[in-house]
Amino acid sequence: MVWIIQRLSSLRSHLPVGVAHWIVGIEQITMKPTKRQMMLLRFYAKYETKPLTLLCIARTFWLLWLLLLVPPAMGCWFIWAGWPVIGWLFIGMSIGAFLRDVNRILSLSRTWAVIHEIIRWERLKELIQSYEKDAA
Repeated sequence: MVWIIQRLSSLRSHLPVGVAHWIVGIEQITMKPTKRQMMLLRFYAKYETKPLTLLCIARTFWLLWLLLLVPPAMGCWFIWAGWPVIGWLFIGMSIGAFLRDVNRILSLSRTWAVIHEIIRWERLKELIQSYEKDAA
């Protein structure tokens, strides 16, 4: 069955639109999400009924942001030890990573209304349930 799906998928660009959509439907049935994809699907599932706020997103990443304080602390030590270039490099990288995260969070919060409308919530629940069933 998998071979047939792979073969049909390779021919998708040469097929009429209706047949191509049918093939995509078959691929979705056999989809096996990775662990990272499942984390994202579970994150989305939490916000099907309640609104996604900046605080909700920030709360999700608090541990990573706490770990992001380690390089600036090391940078301060490098500055104190007489290697200011390395120290400022560590501090700058941490500030850059923090600003990158803030930008992604703001981007997600701005686009959440559209994402919420286009997510097929039934399909999302099916994927989560099938993954949990396979993991058990």
